[in-house]
Amino acid sequence: MSNNMTLTKTLLWGFLFFIIFTAAGYSQGSGKKTALKNYELAKKKFEANPNEENTIWLGRRTAYLGKYKQAIEIYTNGLEKFPGSYRLYRHRGHRYITTRKFKKAIADLKKAAQLVHGQPLEIEADGIPNPANIPVSNTQFNIWYHLGLAYYLSGDFEQAVSAYRECLQWCKNDDSRVATVDWLYMTYRRMNNTKAAQALLIQIKEDMNLLENHSYHNRLLMYKGLKTPASLLNPKGDSQSDPGLTFATQGYGVGNWYYYNGQKEKAGEIFAKVLKSKSRAAFGYIAAEVDLENMKPASEFPAAGESPLKVMTDPRVELMSLIFHLAGNPEYNRGRVPSYNKDIQNYFAGFKEHAVVKKARRLRQTRGVSYDAVMSMAVHVTDAYSLQEKVLFHPRPENLGKRWKIIEAREFLYDARKFVEESNFKGFIENQQKLYNATVLRLRKLLQEKGRIDWFDKFFGRRPGARFIVVPGLLNGGHSFGVRIKLPDGSEELYCILGTWLIDKNGRPTFDESVLSMVIHEFCHSYVNPMVDKYESLLKEAGKKIFPYVAEAMRRQAYPDWKIMMYESLVRAGVVRYVHAVNGPGAAKKQTREEVKREFLWTENLANLLGEYENQRSKYPDLDAFFPRIHAFFNEYAASIEKTPKIVSMIPANGATDVDPALQSITIAFDRPMNENTWSVVGGGEHFPRIDGKPSFHSKGMILTIPVTLKPGWTYEFRLNSGIHQGFMSKTGVPLMPVHVQFKTRAEQ
Repeated sequence: MSNNMTLTKTLLWGFLFFIIFTAAGYSQGSGKKTALKNYELAKKKFEANPNEENTIWLGRRTAYLGKYKQAIEIYTNGLEKFPGSYRLYRHRGHRYITTRKFKKAIADLKKAAQLVHGQPLEIEADGIPNPANIPVSNTQFNIWYHLGLAYYLSGDFEQAVSAYRECLQWCKNDDSRVATVDWLYMTYRRMNNTKAAQALLIQIKEDMNLLENHSYHNRLLMYKGLKTPASLLNPKGDSQSDPGLTFATQGYGVGNWYYYNGQKEKAGEIFAKVLKSKSRAAFGYIAAEVDLENMKPASEFPAAGESPLKVMTDPRVELMSLIFHLAGNPEYNRGRVPSYNKDIQNYFAGFKEHAVVKKARRLRQTRGVSYDAVMSMAVHVTDAYSLQEKVLFHPRPENLGKRWKIIEAREFLYDARKFVEESNFKGFIENQQKLYNATVLRLRKLLQEKGRIDWFDKFFGRRPGARFIVVPGLLNGGHSFGVRIKLPDGSEELYCILGTWLIDKNGRPTFDESVLSMVIHEFCHSYVNPMVDKYESLLKEAGKKIFPYVAEAMRRQAYPDWKIMMYESLVRAGVVRYVHAVNGPGAAKKQTREEVKREFLWTENLANLLGEYENQRSKYPDLDAFFPRIHAFFNEYAASIEKTPKIVSMIPANGATDVDPALQSITIAFDRPMNENTWSVVGGGEHFPRIDGKPSFHSKGMILTIPVTLKPGWTYEFRLNSGIHQGFMSKTGVPLMPVHVQFKTRAEQ
């Protein structure tokens, strides 16, 4: 009974709007001659009266001739005259989809949706009518339908779901319903929401009243298991379309069927066949085109020129980041890409207590496996799926992080293989290919235009067989790592695992020139770290003398000992020399200031020393030959640092936890007379004590009093001097090394 009622309503709509179709230039027929005839008629009507209706039909008839850009221009000119026309926005948005300008399509269709809100249902005449001469859509439906499609093609599946759900409210017949349900089903499947997708199929029956959307119906019946994929790949053509168009539509559905069922290669083959059809404007064709591009590994994108630098996403990096992310490592829980974080959360929600995650948690607690140690494992396996040793772990590879014990490393990889299989990690990587590709292309463009990898050979000396690889790490936020692997043939792969801390307004990774110094920084580790290791015995004494003075600042940056401080010191001075060479002394001075802020206080003098090395390359062919000068530099700095002023005592004591909140001053005693005209108490925010007057020296400059007001049960902290604030100094001009002060007042009784 309900089917007959639906058909009656459809016929009624057709009767009521027959006059509208005729006035709009409706004409049956097919083929190029008919299309040209209709175009000429629309053109004459437009020239006689360029109103909104005639503008729309001129644009539509132009588009039916395949002149999509010209049609867009017609709609654009029309919008200048009729800026409130939701119909013009609707049609221009459609043709922006045809021309693959999805962002512009979304903007137009969103505008159309805003303008049409509150308007009564408006049946839309067909430009190429079905044989029954009955339209099956309305303007509201077409706005939301095309908006959902534009979001789908852009990979914004959440917004696509919202648009298609709204579209369902405007489906007044089975033709519009099967079209909407089909795309909504595919959207849910792309989001791995199989339950929601399957629920949509309940309303799909074999005997639906269809006038034209048979291909969408066939796809849905295949998803229900009522048709085979093979039957859809051999179409005869519906009554309203040719076999090529039917194949493009049904073929995309079949490709998706294989995609959803884990047969990605088969899906790609079918998508490729769809692209061999001549139906470039078909939505199935466009979607297959987009999916094939997204399925293409980023490493296959050709890089312009002969750059020695390779930029790529690496599933090994994402896998290791993911495992330690699930284990709770803070450095791998700093991801800034909202959609990626959400997808991780949804996809791997059931694996937070997997054996490999528990093992990673334990390795961090017992061995300190974190930060670069995690990434060193990533580059020492063959791939993210078989996880075989790229170089044998026995004897121990020289560049595998020392925190990895070999037996534990192999046990970890055993459990990681199970995780990969049980979680279908490969499926996740494939689903994210569009994001990975976009990230790589943006980063590659910047590095090709601005990066100077040739600087490394010039500065450090030639390193034959070294390959430079930059890998964006999407879970790492602001953390970047420099790791490397030496292969059996003697060649090396030097990696910069680059954090992605900048995102655009759409929540996608973006990169600016601030990235360049970080890339250089991480690659410098591959040169500096082996050198520090080689000369460890020479540097140890000076390093151990210097480290206590900056220990708090170093540990805050995850640099826990003197040796890592040495790595970072030379790397950062190297970056300053790079900036000087590429951007000039002004930029180098700015870079130096940034390093000093991090309390690498000796950066300026060390970078100047490396400048001497650069100017005497005939005497020092590489940095190794210059290392005795570097050794001497740190010895001299260690000796000088021991001569800096010291704090003898403080009231309250640094670190005290029961300070009287009634205390009205902080008193600091120094071991020597200080310059009484300058001081630096550094800090701010709610934990900085309220200073009630100017600090003052007495006892010949050896005691400082800072008037304060404290409150009970509160933690206070500040610094005496900092990397760039050096107000506290002796009368002879020697600055106090930065001191971090923290104490807590006791609560009120």
